[in-house]
Order: sequence, then C-alpha cells, then structure tokens
Amino acid sequence: MRTWGLPFLVLLLMLWVGLGLALLGQPALRRDPPLAAAIAQVEETLAPAPTATLPPPSPLPTLLPTNTPRPTHTPTRTPSPTPTLTPTSTPSATPACQETQGHVESGSYPSAVSGTDQTYYIYLPPCYPQPGRRYPVLYLLHGSGSADGRQWLDDGIPQAADTGIANGTLPHFLIVMPVSPIGPGLFMDSGGGPGSYEQVIVSELIPYIDKTYATFATQSGRAIGGLSRGGFWSLEVAFRHPDLFRAVGGHSAALAGAIAPAGYHPYDLVTSPAIRSLRIYLDVGEDDYLRAGPDQLHALLTANQVPHTYIVNPGEHDDSYWSAHAAEYLAFYTAEWWGEQKEEQKEEHG
Repeated sequence: MRTWGLPFLVLLLMLWVGLGLALLGQPALRRDPPLAAAIAQVEETLAPAPTATLPPPSPLPTLLPTNTPRPTHTPTRTPSPTPTLTPTSTPSATPACQETQGHVESGSYPSAVSGTDQTYYIYLPPCYPQPGRRYPVLYLLHGSGSADGRQWLDDGIPQAADTGIANGTLPHFLIVMPVSPIGPGLFMDSGGGPGSYEQVIVSELIPYIDKTYATFATQSGRAIGGLSRGGFWSLEVAFRHPDLFRAVGGHSAALAGAIAPAGYHPYDLVTSPAIRSLRIYLDVGEDDYLRAGPDQLHALLTANQVPHTYIVNPGEHDDSYWSAHAAEYLAFYTAEWWGEQKEEQKEEHG
C-alpha cells in the first residue's frame, strides 16, 4: 500500500474530527480508546522537537561614531627634568668687567720734527678696551722741573681718575702724558709755530694716539692741559688749534717771560674769536712766584669777554699744590664727556 505522507494523514484527521463534531453536535470531542491512542500517536509524531536552551546573547559593543577618536590609554610616567639649553645661535653674554683700577703704559711715537722717537705715558681706564667703545682723551703736559716726565703720575692723576671712575663722577677716558726733555730742545727753546713743540703735539703725537688707541678722534672728545711750562704749551696749542680741542687748562702756567714769536703767545691769541669755542680753566697758588702770568691772562680774557674760569687757591708753585687739585682738574676736563659716552653707547646698541 502506498504511503500518503504526513500531510495527507493530518488532513484526513482534520476532516474526520470535523465530521465527528458535526454529527454529534457536542462541545467537546469524545474519543474512543482506540481512536484516542491513534490520535495521541499522530500528535506525538507531529510535535516539534524540544528546543535546546541557549545562553543569553552577549551585549552588543558600543560603537563610537567614526569621527570621534578612540580613547587611548596613556601610561603614568614621572618626567625627567628638562635641561636648560642655550641656543647655539645666541652668543653668551660677555661677563661684566670686574676691574676697579686703570693702568699706565708707556710707549713711543716717531717724531720727524724733533729728529728722534718721543716717549709718552698713557692712563687706560678700568676694562679698557671694550668691544665697540671709543674713549675721549686728555693730554697733560708736565713742567720743566720733571726730569723723567712722570710729574703727573707722581702728582696722583691715575689715582684721582680711578677714584672718580669708581664712584661715578668721572667717565671712562684716556690720559696721555708726553715726556718732553727739559734740556735744550723744542720743549724749552721753542715758542710755537712750525718746527716747534706745538707741531710735535699737533702733527705727530695726536695722530699717533688716534691711530693706536680707541679714541673719539673728534674736537669734542679731546682736552689738553699742563702745569708750569706745560701750562704755557697747553694754552698756546689750544688757542692756536681750537678746532682740535674742547677744553684747555693752564695750572700755574709759566706765561711771564715765556719765549714765543710774535702772535704765538697766549696773550696775543685772546682776541681770536675762535677761542670762544673752548672751555678755559686757569688756576694758580696765591703764593706762586709765577702768579703774575695767570693774573695777566685772566685780565686779558676778561677784557675781551672770553668766557673762562680763574681760581686762586692757597699754595705755591710746587707738586703739593697740583696734587691737591688733581681731582678738580679731571672734573673740569671731563665735564662734557658723559654726553659723548652716552651718545656712543646709544649708537652702539642701535
């Protein structure tokens, strides 16, 4: 007998049950034992197989938007101290100079006028030289009583300069002290003009100093002064060349009876309008045996309305007098050089 298959049996049973219900009209299906057993067998055959219990699904991961960076784990570290580095392109600052005193050197310069090399001493201020800096220059001439030309050194000029620079009352500057033989020669036997000691100072000494040292090399950065015979020379040279100097000093200047050609003595030069550009300082001891000369020059300058300073101090014509006033002399000569150095530093630093 051909097997009808499970679908046919199910359909047959449904028709059978429906027919039975219709015929009997009963609300509940009555089953005979053999029929119940057959139905139970069919139901068992059609019942779905038991389903295995599955574990609950794992939660879905939370997805970050594609434009949100994923958090990263940064391990906790103790950073090493970072060393301080100096850029190779920036040079280290030049250490500040610690010098508190200047020093004195000696040198010589060739002189065609005198026919032999001439000696000089020069005071160089603390920390000289400094890169890019230039210095004003004071020329100081000794007197005829100085056999070795060290008169200004012995009278304490370097010490007075050191003290003034240290306490801030003097700027940094150079002091040139030429040595002039006191025997027969230009220093004692000439009075000015070509072939004289004036020409040695103007044409030989000053150009040599400007070429050799870091000087301003300008009229405003130069001064000249002297004592006794050197006082005469400082006044004669400055009055003849006011374009070279801003200030001049005659300290107990030996003016009376000085040898000088007509028109070269300081007495003769007071009428020159050009000397009005000079700052002029005269002083003398009240008991100086050569006082008549400074007194006369003072009178002539006053009569010609030439501005100047004239001071009569207690004292005589000797080194104790000049050394006692060394600091006053330097204060006069350098009074305007603070401005010179400030302008120089301004240009130096842009």
